[in-house]
Amino acid sequence: MSIKTVKILDNVLIGLREILEKRIMKKYSGQANSSLMKALDKTIEEVFYLSSPVFQFSIYNAAHITQDSLQLENSVAFTGKNLGFALNGAEYTGVFLVTLGSPVSDRITKYGEESIVHGYLLDEVASELIELCADYVHIYLYLTSVQNKKTVSQRYSPGYCGWDISQQKEIFSVLKSSEINVELTPRFLMIPQKSISAILGIGDKEKLGNPNICIICEDKKDCMIKHPRFTPD
Repeated sequence: MSIKTVKILDNVLIGLREILEKRIMKKYSGQANSSLMKALDKTIEEVFYLSSPVFQFSIYNAAHITQDSLQLENSVAFTGKNLGFALNGAEYTGVFLVTLGSPVSDRITKYGEESIVHGYLLDEVASELIELCADYVHIYLYLTSVQNKKTVSQRYSPGYCGWDISQQKEIFSVLKSSEINVELTPRFLMIPQKSISAILGIGDKEKLGNPNICIICEDKKDCMIKHPRFTPD
């Protein structure tokens, strides 16, 4: 299967920024004051200036699924408690990696050493942005699957939901992470830090074990599926 690399375009980033600003302001509304709001506005501006989000993905046939494993057509196997159960019914497996790039992570490290508050806010906003970017990739794969009368499952990332972080190496083995400048350390951490890898199932809605795509949205008013900026080409 081919591996596709996609830059998240400015048009999409405008939509992501709208959602991020709402989430951040809502999160800090109980402790809001003018100086904090100004600092958050400045930090959001800085994070978007420093970030160049890009993602890479590939779709593979789900050759064999058991309760605790998922084998792809190329013999690469993902293993983890209940992983196969979570992706039960999948005909295909989507594997993706998304990153904000190095500059924002480097700036977080720099300010973490020089200004704890600024470093904390940068890290907070960048974390929200990379999660939104992963949501966008999830929606992107959903909308492209719908074109083929399929749907997608929830996504699963190594290190979460009991899935061992060492499974990162399997994800990286089926992508070309160097093309988007993401490395995997011997402890299976990603560099740049603000990166997310995941897999998800693709198949018929009636057969797929966990097809609730809507769980990723915190606010249905900002539905990413219906958002005009997020429709794939």
